[in-house]
Amino acid sequence: MAFGFFKKKEEHADKLFYNAYVYTMNEDIDWPDDAPEEEEGQLHWVNAVAVKDGRILAVGDIGEMESFIGDDTEKIDLKGKFLVPGFIDIHHSPVMRLEEKLRGPLDGDDVMDEEDVQDELDIEVEKESFDPIFGTTEVIVETPEEEELPEEEELEEEYAEELDGELDEEEPAYVMPSDDFLQAFREELEALGDHGITSVLNIKTPNEMELEFEDQLIELYSEGTPCPRFYGSLYVNLPVFPQAVRSVLLQRRTKCTELDGMVVNEVLYLSVDGNASKHLDRHSLADIMVEAADRGFTYYIEAATKHDLIEVYEAVDELRNRGHKNTVIVACDLELDGETMSRFSSSQTVLKTWEPVITGRSFFEGHMDDIGDAMDHMTIEAARILGLDEELGTVEKGKRADFAIFDEDPYTLTPAELSKAYCDMTVVNGEIVHDVERENEDFLMDMMLHSR
Repeated sequence: MAFGFFKKKEEHADKLFYNAYVYTMNEDIDWPDDAPEEEEGQLHWVNAVAVKDGRILAVGDIGEMESFIGDDTEKIDLKGKFLVPGFIDIHHSPVMRLEEKLRGPLDGDDVMDEEDVQDELDIEVEKESFDPIFGTTEVIVETPEEEELPEEEELEEEYAEELDGELDEEEPAYVMPSDDFLQAFREELEALGDHGITSVLNIKTPNEMELEFEDQLIELYSEGTPCPRFYGSLYVNLPVFPQAVRSVLLQRRTKCTELDGMVVNEVLYLSVDGNASKHLDRHSLADIMVEAADRGFTYYIEAATKHDLIEVYEAVDELRNRGHKNTVIVACDLELDGETMSRFSSSQTVLKTWEPVITGRSFFEGHMDDIGDAMDHMTIEAARILGLDEELGTVEKGKRADFAIFDEDPYTLTPAELSKAYCDMTVVNGEIVHDVERENEDFLMDMMLHSR
């Protein structure tokens, strides 16, 4: 009887989004009786979402939400608009688009040349040398000054600093005008929100440029400014010291641990191009992957040719044979025949996507014609590829409250139209980062004040 005196405390939402077509992308939700006939069987939708502390508290019909509404709950009437999970862009680099804004269009050499990365790392990889005693061949990695190599711990720390692109105070490797940078930086963030992109994987960017971008994001978050979620990556396309790669990855992860998943550095981006004079071969690739595997990092590997693709699968086989289950994403426009693929035991565990176009503007770059496939790829599939399907990709209780809200049904567009469409509202972690109505009101108010 005593238990009757203790009633469960109702959990009230911070925000309630209602009066909307909420396309949950979650097949477990029952189809409502009043679903539009032309959409029945294609989508799963409800009309209200409750949010608390950046996560989805409840999803359902507005009539079921009464218990989640408290005195402090902000009720947001979406007036029949269309709410979908926030888009996740895994094919472009906001940092490189920012660079393009500041310096103009970038050509292939300007964007990411192997010699640029070589200069950035400040590491020389010498030719193979033969050991006459043991009959083995090894690659010798030296500093340009060819100094006597220090102890292993010192060597690891030295290369970790070089790999992470630490700037020399007297002769900085990368300088950007601060005023121009900050203006273009904010514009790039706004452009992501304008198109409903709530999470972005930054890829194939010189490491010091990415760190500058990341530092500015961290500063905005510390000020309480809502921004898209940023997944950084460490870019490697040359044979470098494997322990140094692991050390840098751990340093970057530690830097982002207090940001509640808003800035994350968990991805090792490995670019394999056998046409380059200095490149990651299968053995270097496998060594680097195995060295960082025990800390659960994700590998995003770009292969330029079919031979490179084969070497990537061979390296992943070695990783799997050692018992490591890290997420491996292979980005390549080429395909291997069935007989070749059957050689690789790891092929079923690799997530395949197309080659990135880092300064591109279209989400899909001509790879998708069906809007359903395109929507899946920007939500459910992108979350799965990044290993974040428990956090993102659907509108579902317990997941991050990331939404893109459109005035028109996005499923009536083509993929090309969707990539250019502007959304009415973008929500990241339960916070509104873009709101057309509010921005228009602010603009009109500024116009009135300046006209006086």
